[in-house]
Amino acid sequence: MTFTGYIGDGDSKTFRHVIDANPYEEDGVLVTKLECVGHVQKRVGSNLREMKKEVVCEDGKKLGGKNRLTDVVINDLQVWYGNVVRGNTDSVQKMKDAIWTSFYHVFSTDKVPEHQRCPEGADSWCKYQQAKANG
Repeated sequence: MTFTGYIGDGDSKTFRHVIDANPYEEDGVLVTKLECVGHVQKRVGSNLREMKKEVVCEDGKKLGGKNRLTDVVINDLQVWYGNVVRGNTDSVQKMKDAIWTSFYHVFSTDKVPEHQRCPEGADSWCKYQQAKANG
């Protein structure tokens, strides 16, 4: 039996060992790495939490804090990111567009609404677009 896909968590050294071992060299078969969406989703949250503590904005304040990047927003972004990736496995471009849609939607405010990428209509998942369609 030949296994050509390796599912990893993105930070494991195991895949490097598999590549170095080249188990199917005689057959000319390459093993490819497939990322586990759950692990990638977790790393998105971990990286955002780290950025929240370290990144300083133009106003001299940290990225995290009230009216900035909060754990609630990070949790939402993590969940949306995972849903977007799982829901768009047929197209990298659709996945990319949906990720940006989520990003703009989450960081939208009443003063600066960023819902132009959200699906329009009364049945949209975006409450702004629902309200707009319903007058």
